Amino acid sequence: MGRTRQAIAMDMAGAEIERRRSQWLSDGIEASSVPWADERERLVLHFRAAGWAVRLLVEVHCSGHARLHFTSPSEGRLGGEGRAVQESRRVTSVEALGALLDEAVARAGRISMEPAQLIARTCTTGWLDWITAICGCSPISWSASAAACRPP
Repeated sequence: MGRTRQAIAMDMAGAEIERRRSQWLSDGIEASSVPWADERERLVLHFRAAGWAVRLLVEVHCSGHARLHFTSPSEGRLGGEGRAVQESRRVTSVEALGALLDEAVARAGRISMEPAQLIARTCTTGWLDWITAICGCSPISWSASAAACRPP
């Protein structure tokens, strides 16, 4: 079986992540060490912090494909099962990977989990009509995750 063409030098990516890891730790963010998988073709990082409403998992493949997973804990003030939002990105260099990680860590710190009922109560009727028309669902069926409301 042929090996995947590398868009990112994974050894250099691992070194860059370890360099940035000390800054994240000093900022109060728990960042896993670089655990390799698939014979150094892929790495997976876990991030969390005391004040965050979500956990962040980042998967990076040597081809340059990266996945960001923002996951709410299963137990929380909202109760119920955890929710996840996944984003796919392409990175073309070690520097771009570092920037993506910094951006994802900053975003994770800004995410808050609010019940949709609270958000819906603050919206104007016109706004709710627009959302309902776009999503094809009623505000009553919304959950804490926007991913649950998808167009038909």
